[in-house]
Amino acid sequence: MKKSTKLMTLLMAMVLATGSLAACGGKDEPAATNAPEATNAEGGNSEGGTPTDVSLTVWVPQEDTQEYSGYEEGLTKHMCDEFNKAQSKWNIKADIKPMSEGDAYQNVTKDPSKAADIMLVAGDNLVQLVDKELVSPITIAEGEDVKNNNPELAVAGATFNDESLGGEYLFGVPFSPNTWFMYYDKSKYSEEEVKSLETMMAKDIKGTKYNFSMKMEDSWYSPAFFFAAGCNLFGADGMDPKSCDFNSKAGVSAAKYMMDLANNKKFFSEVAEEVGLSYLEDGSLAAWCGGTWNAGAVKKALGDNYAATVMPTVKIDGNDVSLKPYSSYKYIAVKATEDVQKAEAAQALAVWLGGEQCQTDRLAARETAPTWNSVAESDAAKNSPAVAACIAQGASGYKQPGITQMNNVWDPVKAFSTWAISKDAKEDKIQGELDKLVENILAEIKEG
Repeated sequence: MKKSTKLMTLLMAMVLATGSLAACGGKDEPAATNAPEATNAEGGNSEGGTPTDVSLTVWVPQEDTQEYSGYEEGLTKHMCDEFNKAQSKWNIKADIKPMSEGDAYQNVTKDPSKAADIMLVAGDNLVQLVDKELVSPITIAEGEDVKNNNPELAVAGATFNDESLGGEYLFGVPFSPNTWFMYYDKSKYSEEEVKSLETMMAKDIKGTKYNFSMKMEDSWYSPAFFFAAGCNLFGADGMDPKSCDFNSKAGVSAAKYMMDLANNKKFFSEVAEEVGLSYLEDGSLAAWCGGTWNAGAVKKALGDNYAATVMPTVKIDGNDVSLKPYSSYKYIAVKATEDVQKAEAAQALAVWLGGEQCQTDRLAARETAPTWNSVAESDAAKNSPAVAACIAQGASGYKQPGITQMNNVWDPVKAFSTWAISKDAKEDKIQGELDKLVENILAEIKEG
């Protein structure tokens, strides 16, 4: 990926302005500086200077703007205030706006001039933002801490080659795994029973209408059946935009399993999350699929019966194979800008927001699964059913491809999945529908 001349000029100016460029692949990398040092007890400048005021717009999901116990002024505001206390170079005036990861990508690409200086995005969106030259690499020395304290896959998912700068650079700060798993009512299922979907669906549970529920029509969820069957999206390494075998024999078997499950009266194909949550609460549903963002709501619905685990096995072609959700990461990205001062300040705050303390804060406030190694290995993470399930599922899921061709996946998969669970679906039509699905996935990407 080659960056524009403007961005090249910006980054070189930053080298002169800051004296540090911690590139991932440069020949003459300076030693990384330490993370921001704490200020004195009164919150003053520990170095004796005056912090530079910089105004930055920060986009985070609605949940990260809310108040929680210990974070009464808002979770992200607390993090930004702590950044100002923890170092003496910048005094960030953060304008924090609610914006989901998916909406952030849509808004940035629609009008880059109105994009936030710092934004939270999903891994596949980060790739596309880099392709479109809308985000800048993390060039400050503290970026080395990010690489040294996060899983290799998380770092690799945000590292891209920049020909104009002559090396590989980190373009996003990982802060949470991006996957989904299964919540369940432990008064209805044992830990052993939730290992197999066949076992779960065969059980008769008094007072329960539905044994299992997931968003079968949702194209982020339904591919788990194809991956369980052994299919690959964009080749074994996820990098070949002309390869998809969803229409193979294994793919047909996966689709047939989806159809059979949809026709099971004990299965509920959810569309709106609030419906599934209400069924969990009133006892009519025993197991439900979601992510850590649902942890608070599920815990409230299930009370003492709250539990979570990785996805169960399913029997496809006589083999017990584990359902494999997409496994990716969420990142904090910095908008590309020609303003050197704003760029450096934004990078510093982005690294802080993805760092150890802020990941600890997200975990404590709203059970956001961490990536920072020490936080992921903490008792707080291990003792949270949702967080532990998310981390385990992320390690055993299907690595979500990080190429632009993913743009072609979502709508065609949704269309196929909607057909597969409808009354119009017939087994003898599966091959034709899968052929059409693969054709649409592999079609040439249209710019615009």
